[in-house]
Amino acid sequence: MTPAERTSEMPMEGVYARRRNTPTISQVVAAKLEDGNLRAGIRLLVSAYTPAAPSEESLSKLKEKHPPASDKAGHLPGPQRDNCLTVDESDVRRAVLSFPAGSAGGPDYLRPQHIRDMMMYRESGYDFLTALTAFINLVLSGGCPSEVAPIFFGGRLLALNKKSGGVRPIAIGFSLRRLAYKCANSFGTNNLKSYVHPHQVGVGISGGCEAAIHSARRHLEAMPTDYVWVKPHFTNAFNSLHRHDMLSAVHSRIPEIYAYCHSA
Repeated sequence: MTPAERTSEMPMEGVYARRRNTPTISQVVAAKLEDGNLRAGIRLLVSAYTPAAPSEESLSKLKEKHPPASDKAGHLPGPQRDNCLTVDESDVRRAVLSFPAGSAGGPDYLRPQHIRDMMMYRESGYDFLTALTAFINLVLSGGCPSEVAPIFFGGRLLALNKKSGGVRPIAIGFSLRRLAYKCANSFGTNNLKSYVHPHQVGVGISGGCEAAIHSARRHLEAMPTDYVWVKPHFTNAFNSLHRHDMLSAVHSRIPEIYAYCHSA
């Protein structure tokens, strides 16, 4: 049987379903624009990345990005729930509204926009926000059951091909977990400003990146002709650090979110 004959015998609804399940770039961009995410739409149009095909090669490249843990385990102090970060409803509301328009959902497909819509619902939005705040405080206190933690702190992992030949991993976690992270991250950022400044200007420093760019341009314009400007590139710095060291730093610098990070 020829391909044409096989196609002619295929139910038409099957053909249409297959076409609908493979959206074009214009359809994806249009969906982002409908969500109000203009930045994401433009990024899709100019992006040089393409989805990586599922293969052993792609899996091998992803494993290089996420190497297995070393034997360095060490002893970590147990989390104490009497000194955990507690947020109020205004903090949770601010975190919900901080998600960019059109943010994707995790493995459960619950999108941040769904949470926002329920929170803004006139009849029951206040009760929902109260319950949501209680849930976030439970997660921040390390209350996620150990049996559930591998799922709750997991996500969908996608791979995009780079022009250089490598892959770029994209992880999309559960929206509720990302919401708890936003609350913890906001607290940590505010408490680490004095510790990391002035060695870096990218965390907790309003307009810091812009100031660094303008300073670099001024330096280049005044730099002697026999000097060079070197821009180092840090490759996969996060996975070059051991989790034990990161958790120890959290315990010593921002112990209020240690229970949350420990459960993650």
